[in-house]
Amino acid sequence: MVMKCISYILFLLLMPAIALAQLEGVFVETYYVADSNDASFESETPIQEGSVTYRVFLKLAPGSSLLEIFGDESHPIKFESNRRFFNHYNGVTYGYAANRADYGDDTFGLDTYLTLGQVAKQGVNRYFGLPKNQDSNSFVGGNNSNGYLTGLSEVDGIGLLNLSISDFNAYGIEDFNTGNDTTIFGSLEVDSVYVSNSMKLQCSGVYGVVSDSNYVMVAQLTTLGDLTFSINALVRDSNGVEIRYVSTNITEGENDVFTSFLNYPPACGCTDPNYIEYNAAYSCSEEGDCQHLVVVGCMDEFACNYDSSANLNIPGLCCYPGFCQDRDLEEVCPHIKGESFDIDVFPNPAEQYVTLQIISGVESDTEIDITNYNGVSLYSERLSSPELNFSKRIDISSWSTGVYHVRVKAINKVQHSILVKL
Repeated sequence: MVMKCISYILFLLLMPAIALAQLEGVFVETYYVADSNDASFESETPIQEGSVTYRVFLKLAPGSSLLEIFGDESHPIKFESNRRFFNHYNGVTYGYAANRADYGDDTFGLDTYLTLGQVAKQGVNRYFGLPKNQDSNSFVGGNNSNGYLTGLSEVDGIGLLNLSISDFNAYGIEDFNTGNDTTIFGSLEVDSVYVSNSMKLQCSGVYGVVSDSNYVMVAQLTTLGDLTFSINALVRDSNGVEIRYVSTNITEGENDVFTSFLNYPPACGCTDPNYIEYNAAYSCSEEGDCQHLVVVGCMDEFACNYDSSANLNIPGLCCYPGFCQDRDLEEVCPHIKGESFDIDVFPNPAEQYVTLQIISGVESDTEIDITNYNGVSLYSERLSSPELNFSKRIDISSWSTGVYHVRVKAINKVQHSILVKL
């Protein structure tokens, strides 16, 4: 029984680790910081100097692909800043809808949008976002043709990939009737937060431009403020198994995996499960966060194997007279052996049956007597060298309601208890 419990615990610990391996991390890249030249552009939606453009990538295991990002009732999706998000007047809600030529248009390349990998199209070509440090074809340090975005080429962080996705589908952002986007991803309204419990952006599957590292871009966000977000993702592994990675610690199906680093900025604390301070909500750790190693044991002071040094209680480890999880009580609690014995009467009070548990350190003849308070014996038995851990079930259903005296003699010693009959 104990080995079964331990194996089950290990299985539960191992399964999330296997699933988690398909989503290895979230990478937030500082793509660009707007300067005074960018801010000087006259526009219906001007960008402010110092605004930072962030690009959010999900790092998948090689062979895995991203199917969707989503928000639902238990796992809302959220993007927020303490300042408004920037949207280009000619911008897009979804990066995959942008044309390649648009990136040569002043500050279009800093637009705020969502996507699943693809950030531009031109004819039959499809372009996908990748971290700038992986973009060997970009012109880092160059300027685009109109003088804006100094130090950032219009093709920085954009790679050509032979992957055509024709089935992009989205809901929960644009108005269903008008198609207008009044969220932070559109230029119609100025806002600093987007939260949804009913949103999906999905496709048939997308992977990274560099297959070994497999970074898939899911958002570009430009703001002068501090960025926070929580996202959820559906990933398909190399065997075709679909896994939902969620940012809140509510898992509703066997393929749901809580993944703390889907929240940004990351919450830091003890991430080592060998320490009592461990919390699955932490996605980073700093020196001193982990203080006390886990010591598992029985923390019930009434158990014979109570462990005062334990700091993580495992009730299944606790042993009591008459109940020791199918283990040998004498091995678990060797201190109870010796020339002493103890008794336990349960349930108490009782109505139909009562069990008398006798625990003895050595073999000895045992006498049992149960009398009423007038001294009249209602049960008496003499046992010849019973087992050291012995129980006797006694029928008391015909006895009158009242209080009875239980007396057990063994090893030339006597133990007494009171039994209440209902």
